[in-house]
Formats: sequence, structure tokens, C-alpha cells
Amino acid sequence: MAAVAEFPDDNSVHPLLLRPSPPPDQNDAVQPSRRLATTTSITVAAVACLSLLLASLTAYAFWPSDPMLTIVRLRLTKVKIHTVPFPIVDITVRVMVEVRNVDVYSVGLTRLDVVVSYRGKRLGEVTAAGEGRPAVVVGALTTSYLEAEMEVNGIGVLSDGLLLMRDLKRGKVPFGTVAEVGGRLGFLSSFGFPFKAKMSCEVLLNTHNGTIVRQSCN
Repeated sequence: MAAVAEFPDDNSVHPLLLRPSPPPDQNDAVQPSRRLATTTSITVAAVACLSLLLASLTAYAFWPSDPMLTIVRLRLTKVKIHTVPFPIVDITVRVMVEVRNVDVYSVGLTRLDVVVSYRGKRLGEVTAAGEGRPAVVVGALTTSYLEAEMEVNGIGVLSDGLLLMRDLKRGKVPFGTVAEVGGRLGFLSSFGFPFKAKMSCEVLLNTHNGTIVRQSCN
């Protein structure tokens, strides 16, 4: 008996097999683009912040600032007491000033002024000038030292001669100092920005060994 091929009835086909495949979701195509845009925005913002930070650090490093001054030594090199016709004192004061350059520029110092006072009364002033040319050039991020000496005669006229003699006998003398330097700040000593730096100090001097016992500056 011959076999007869049977074909399924059209009504027996499952309806799902006849449905067309759904179109792709548009959100699946848009989502990678959004992720790429977000990543790009974050990268741009990070680069901008880093550039701003580098620019700020560069400006801070190259922004000119005044050198720092410190009285490192104050010494009485000569003391002479006169008792006739009335007590007076002659002294010679030597002051050493430390100039610390904290910039990346060199500093050309053309002027140094030092004022010394005793118990609030001015004794004298010494000025050293370079006649427009730098007398001392302080290199970038280095330190130099300047010295000045002044002679003060007849302190008894200030009515402080007896007090000074008493302090000299004790070995501790209070002095006031005002140091001021001027010059130009720049890569070359003949060019740059003019500047002035000033510092005031109250110093207690040990006259036996010439050391500074106490110092208060502003």
C-alpha cells in the first residue's frame, strides 16, 4: 500500500509563526550615543579643571612678592662713656640684615636704610645706596646678607644716657630697628618691577657676646 504524504491543514499552523518580527527598540540605539556624550562632557570638564589648576599654580609661582627681611645680628662695636661735664654715651652699632628671596626672579638691591632706636627714641639712621645700580643681586630662591654701621654720639642729650649705662652694666640692651630695602625684581637686574620691603623689630641685645636674646618683628 503506497504511503500518502499528509500536509498539515492551514488552520493547524500556530498563529505566532505568522507574526512578523517586531522592529528594534529605538532606545537601544539612542542609549550608546547618550553614554558617549556623557563621557565626552566629563572628559572636557576634567581637562578644563586641570588646566585651570595648572594656570593657578603657574601664576602663584611666578607672581612677584617682596623679599623677606630678618635682623640676624646687632652688635655694639664701640661703647664710650663720658662723665664730664655730664654723663653721655657714644656707641657704634653694626646691623646685619638677612634678605631672603622667595621668588623665581632675581632681586637687585639698590638701597638699604636702617634706623636704630633706644626705648622708643630714635638714635640714628644709616643709608647705603647703589646710585641707581644694584649694589647686591640676590638670586632666585636664595639668601644674601647686608651690613650697615652707624655711630651715635652724645646719647645723654636724649636724657637716656643713664638708662643706657644701666642696661650696659646689666648686659642686656633693648633696641628698636627698622630695616628697609629697595630695588628691582625681575629676570635681569636692570629690568623688572620696583619694590620696597620693610620690617620693624624690637630686639633685646646681649652686650657680652653680641647675640640677640629676643626679637619681635612685624
